[in-house]
Amino acid sequence: MAVSTRERAIHIIETLPADKLDEALELLEDLLAPRYALDTAHLAPLDDEEETEEERRDVEASRAARARGEGTLHEELMRRARSGRYAG
Repeated sequence: MAVSTRERAIHIIETLPADKLDEALELLEDLLAPRYALDTAHLAPLDDEEETEEERRDVEASRAARARGEGTLHEELMRRARSGRYAG
C-alpha cells in the first residue's frame, strides 16, 4: 500500500532529533501563514484611493533600503509575530 504525503510528513517529524523540533514547527507554521492570508484576502476592502506622494516616497525609500541589504527578513517577522513582538 502506498504511503500518503501526510503519513510521510508525520514520519519525518517523528524521527527528527529533539533539537530540530522548534525549527520544524516554525517552518510548518510559516506554511500556514500565507494560506491564512489568501483565505482572508477577500475580506479586505478594495484600496481605491490614489497613492499619495508620501506613500510613493515611502515605497521608494523602502526599495532603496532593500537594495542596500537593509530590512527585516520574512522569517524574522514570522518569529516576532509568533512571539507577540509585531513591531519592526
